[in-house]
Amino acid sequence: QRNVGRGKRRSCAISQKARHARDPQSRTTALREQVAALARELDPALSIHDFRITAGPMHTNLIFDVVVPYGFRLPDSQVRQSLTARIRALSPRYFPVIQIDHSYVERQNGV
Repeated sequence: QRNVGRGKRRSCAISQKARHARDPQSRTTALREQVAALARELDPALSIHDFRITAGPMHTNLIFDVVVPYGFRLPDSQVRQSLTARIRALSPRYFPVIQIDHSYVERQNGV
């Protein structure tokens, strides 16, 4: 909280949303971290990249690529649907635009 106004002793909580409005880079970073965590919750083998935001008056597009490993247990449609539902649970204003990338090299243990 901080005091707002000259000579007035009003106290006002500055929300995280207001801080992010002043610093779009921190908002993008925070949302990217949230989306990456949601992908890892779905499966620790999933990762995201090329994350960006386009905000509009009615909704905000969260645009990113998700890397699905070789031989992944879920079809692309299920990955997209599950991530979309998790992101929409954060805010109904968020509209994920998800590109599925495939890793065609099988990961070896420890590599």
